[in-house]
Amino acid sequence: MCGIAGFLCSQNNSFLKNLKNLNQIKDILSHRGPDDHGIWYNNDEMIAFGHTRLSIQDLSPAGHQPMKSYNNRYLMVYNGEIYNHLDLRNKLKLLSPKITWKGNSDTETLLNSFDYWGIEKTLGMCSGMFSIAVWDFLNKELILIRDRFGEKPMYFGIVENNFIFGSELKVFKKVTNFVNEISKDSLNLFLRFAYVPGPKSIYKNIFKLSPGAILRINKDNLNKIINSSGNNYEKFKINKWWNAKDIFNSQSNNLYLDEENAINDTEKLLLESIKSQLISDVPVGAFLSGGIDSSIVSALMQKNLSTKIETFTIGFDNKNYDESLHAKKIAKHLGTDHNELILNQKETLNIIPTLSNVYDEPFADSSQIPTILISKFAKQKITVALTGDGGDELFGGYNRYIFSKKFWKLMSNFPFVLRKGFAQGLDLFPLEFLNNFNFMFNFFSKSKVSFFGDKVSKFSHKMKFVKNIDDLFLSLLSTYQNPSSLVLNSSDESMQIFKEKNKLNFNNYESLMMYIDSQSYLPDDILCKVDRAAMSVSLETRVPFLDHKVVEHSWRIPVKMKIKNNEGKWILKQILNKYIPRDLTERPKMGFGIPLGDWLRDKLKDWSEFHLEENKLKSQGYFNYVEVRKLWQDHQSKKRDWSSVLWPILIFQSWLEENSKN
Repeated sequence: MCGIAGFLCSQNNSFLKNLKNLNQIKDILSHRGPDDHGIWYNNDEMIAFGHTRLSIQDLSPAGHQPMKSYNNRYLMVYNGEIYNHLDLRNKLKLLSPKITWKGNSDTETLLNSFDYWGIEKTLGMCSGMFSIAVWDFLNKELILIRDRFGEKPMYFGIVENNFIFGSELKVFKKVTNFVNEISKDSLNLFLRFAYVPGPKSIYKNIFKLSPGAILRINKDNLNKIINSSGNNYEKFKINKWWNAKDIFNSQSNNLYLDEENAINDTEKLLLESIKSQLISDVPVGAFLSGGIDSSIVSALMQKNLSTKIETFTIGFDNKNYDESLHAKKIAKHLGTDHNELILNQKETLNIIPTLSNVYDEPFADSSQIPTILISKFAKQKITVALTGDGGDELFGGYNRYIFSKKFWKLMSNFPFVLRKGFAQGLDLFPLEFLNNFNFMFNFFSKSKVSFFGDKVSKFSHKMKFVKNIDDLFLSLLSTYQNPSSLVLNSSDESMQIFKEKNKLNFNNYESLMMYIDSQSYLPDDILCKVDRAAMSVSLETRVPFLDHKVVEHSWRIPVKMKIKNNEGKWILKQILNKYIPRDLTERPKMGFGIPLGDWLRDKLKDWSEFHLEENKLKSQGYFNYVEVRKLWQDHQSKKRDWSSVLWPILIFQSWLEENSKN
């Protein structure tokens, strides 16, 4: 795993200044690659690449980057892992025996494959995660590439008439004279989702390369973009080397008919994926939360190895948020070498001041905090960790897949004005009053719902905006339903998540939700959260569920095999039952949360007041300070739990404060 950066300049004076700054690449991205660093540049073309290396495969200097291909056509910096690179290398040795190999790294395999098969054909043959920058000496062209699901980050854009790219936004701030404005439309999206969805970033004219995309730019393209009015993602020459929509459509036309075949094929593909992802010259372990996805990865990983695997979990002294006991029991059954860290409130709170630096862009999924802590804990013993991410989006793990369609069918029997009136009526009851009905609700519904008042509060807020099933799905993804009332002079572009809806062959709404989540929530929230947290301590994470063969296979499985008897991930549970007794895994989904609502009224109150001070909000000009202060006061009085929207606002304010110092 590594950090990459670079630029293509239109002016010589910018090139020399940026090159001087890029020479500090070790300081800029050392957390992503502490083991080595390198710079390459070409004065005539005004192009430069920088790289920091976390050595995973081939620890020798032969893996140094930037690296040039055997026939000298391509030069590359690369962040990621190609799990099947030895297979590709063996094919090349047979087909092109003249190639002289200098080392054993997957970087060298990729470059020589580009030489022989071409870039896009090679990418289609690769199994892995990556963001890549290539300079093509023949065509004098810069090429940026991102993996199929956006596991590895790639930012790019125009700064002072220069094209800049990098693994993190730190690159833009440290290498260039960064002057780009904050985008209020992106801030609007951030308050809705708690992350900035791609291809946008928090800044104007800076973008995230979409998953499965390839961008090509040369001097002529750059000058046309600079001289054109406006500057948006579509102005760049970007194509899909792997098109999720087309593959989803083709797979959904060939669904499984037999449950046993679907179960056996899923297990086989997951086993193959995990086996391929164990390739490493450094210690490998797994995150084990005790949930279905991490448990199945740990179980199949242990099956692949004759020695005990290292598993890691963290727990909390607050039992409402602690899954460590479940993870411990599963680890004992599997026979792993289990590592457990129980955190107190102080240790968790101490992470908050570091968030702006770790995430580099406003990011407010509060499970970022325990993710950083488990990464830091695991790094003491391992350099690579396998995770269970992706299982929910592919195999129906979220409650929204189970209940949304049924709930909408019930809701649609009542006119919108009646639903809205009912929701407004619920708003009259304080949070503490609603919590008194928790026991009664659980008794009659035969469920184990906690934080009942908070859930009712969120429900009433959402119902005031839901007019159709798309609105309902969007509301379930949203931390706040009306961000335009909070962000001044902004547009709400959240319905863009449905832009491909009419081009998709989906047989039911559950499949549509899973597909949309796999293209937005998964890369921009889940994978971003884990990548930045792990790389902040130089830990590589790998995601076996996102092997493209596993994903394409999952799209062939009908919803009735994923969701059965109001239970998600049914097919995964059938596999897990072969390795772990049901009583160790059968329990409500908990998530990786923290008691954020309480903290904002207690331990984080002073910090929050500092960032939400009325005059500060007024002078900055981003937020409707009257509305923000009202949310804050309602939260403090326990009239409502607004932590889900206050946290993004506070994260943005903290990020803004930190960036004003740079």
